[in-house]
Amino acid sequence: MTPLTKIHPWNKVVWDNLIAKSESGRKPHALLFCGAYGLGKKALAEAYSRHVLLDNEQQDSFAAGNLFEAGTHPDMHVLMSEASVDAQPDTIFAKFAIRYLGERGTRKPKKIISVDQVRSLRQSIVSTTVGHGSRVVVLPDASTMNTNAANSLLKNLEEPPGETVFLLLSDKPESLPATIRSRCTPIYFRCPSSEITQNWLQESTQSGANGTESGRGENIDNVEVLLAFAGGAPLLALALHKTGDRERHSNLLRQLCDVLMGKTAPLSAAKIWHEDAPELIVQLTQQLFSDLIRCRVSEQVEPAFYKAQKQWLHRQGNRLNSKKLFSMWQKTLKTAQLMAGSSDKLLIIESLAFDLANAGKTN
Repeated sequence: MTPLTKIHPWNKVVWDNLIAKSESGRKPHALLFCGAYGLGKKALAEAYSRHVLLDNEQQDSFAAGNLFEAGTHPDMHVLMSEASVDAQPDTIFAKFAIRYLGERGTRKPKKIISVDQVRSLRQSIVSTTVGHGSRVVVLPDASTMNTNAANSLLKNLEEPPGETVFLLLSDKPESLPATIRSRCTPIYFRCPSSEITQNWLQESTQSGANGTESGRGENIDNVEVLLAFAGGAPLLALALHKTGDRERHSNLLRQLCDVLMGKTAPLSAAKIWHEDAPELIVQLTQQLFSDLIRCRVSEQVEPAFYKAQKQWLHRQGNRLNSKKLFSMWQKTLKTAQLMAGSSDKLLIIESLAFDLANAGKTN
C-alpha cells in the first residue's frame, strides 16, 4: 500500500510491518515510536494515522481526506504542548492539537502536556466514532507529559475505548514512566546506513524531495561530516544544512570544549546555555563524551559525531581520566532524564557545567 504521506526510504520496512499487522487483524492498540530526533517518526505516524482513518469503505474517503488535511477529522486526536504548537502551527498535528489547548491569555506557552488536556481527550474518545470505524490518538512528543498527565493517560491505555489506536512518539523514551512504556508496543527507528543517507541528502537538496520541505537546489559540502554531526539522523542533518544551525551547534560545541579545558568558568557558560538551548547542550555533551571514549579506546577509531575534530578528540581522550570520561557520559544520560521532567533547568545545566569542568581535570 502506498501512503499519501511520504515515507522516508529507511523507514519502509517499519511501514510495511505496521501495515501487515493492521491488515491481518493484529493491529496493536498502542504504539511507542522510539528513536533519535530526525529519523522520520512524525512522518510515519501521520501516514499510519491516515491509513487507520481513511482506508475505510464505510466512509467517504474524499471527504474524510479533506477533513484530515484541515485538521478537523472528528476521529483524529492530537495532544501537544502549547509551545510545540506555536513552534509548528502549520503542521497536520498542530492543527488537530489546537482542539485541546485552553485559553492562555498573555502568559507564556506551556512546554508540557497537562493533565487537563488528557482529561479532555478522555471525554472526547469515549463516544462512538463518527465514521463507525477507528479513532487515532497521537502524542508527537510524549515525553513532554508531566507526571499527572502520564498517570491520567495510563488509564486510557489500560482500558482503551474500542477501535482506538494510540501513537506515542519520543526521542527520549527512557524519560517516560515504565508503566506507560509497558502498555505500548515499541517500534524502534534506527539510523540508516551512511550510503542511503548520503544519497537521500544529496537528492533532497537538489530536488526538494524530502517529504515536507523543499531543498535549496545545491550540493552539500562534506556531507559525511554533516551527517556525523547530526548523529546519523538524515532529517536533522538536512535541517542543519538548510537553516544554518550547524554553525550554531559548532559554537556551542566550542563552548563545551572550553569549559572542559578550563578556559571558561562553568557558571558563565551555564548561564548562556540555559538561555540558548539547554536540551541541545545536554545532547551535544553526550555526543562529545561518546566520541572521547571512542577515541581513547584506540588511535584507529573514528569519532561517531565530530569527525572534523578527530585529532583534538584523540588528544583529549588520551589526556583525560578514563573513569571520569565514562562517569561524565553516564551523567549526561541522567541529565537528559532530569531535563524532561524538571522545571528548574538552570540548576540542572549548572550542575552539568561543573561536572564537565571536573571531568577536564587530570588529577
